[in-house]
Amino acid sequence: MTDITIRIEAPELVQAIQTLAGAIGRGAQEHPAPAATKPDRAPAASAAGQAPVQAPGYGYVPAPTQSPTAQVAPIAAPVSGAPVTAPAPVAPAPQYTPDMIQLATAPLIDAGKGEQLKGLLSKYGVMRVSDIPMNALGAFATDLRALGARI
Repeated sequence: MTDITIRIEAPELVQAIQTLAGAIGRGAQEHPAPAATKPDRAPAASAAGQAPVQAPGYGYVPAPTQSPTAQVAPIAAPVSGAPVTAPAPVAPAPQYTPDMIQLATAPLIDAGKGEQLKGLLSKYGVMRVSDIPMNALGAFATDLRALGARI
């Protein structure tokens, strides 16, 4: 198990977090969420002289106010000494050859999908598998899989 220590040096923020945690702890039954309503008209300008912003279809959003900047201590590294694992490497896309594609088409022809295979060749603008450009072999292999080829 990893222990993380967070130190917050902003009394206002600490108080707000404690208030929020207390409200969550009391449950949503005591404090139901207010129903969202769409005002009929835009509200008057705020006391700071800033006009509220009207969001299309969602009612108004009050103009932004300035809030004090809180300083938060950085999160400490894992204390348990457990090694941090890197994400698993992703294998590169397979490289297909015309021979591999040709071998994958034989079972399709045996299964009676010759016309579908001809349609696929025409999609790529070629008459034979050997005419498929090298940079299109991967996409062609994907289309062959859709027909049931094992490649």
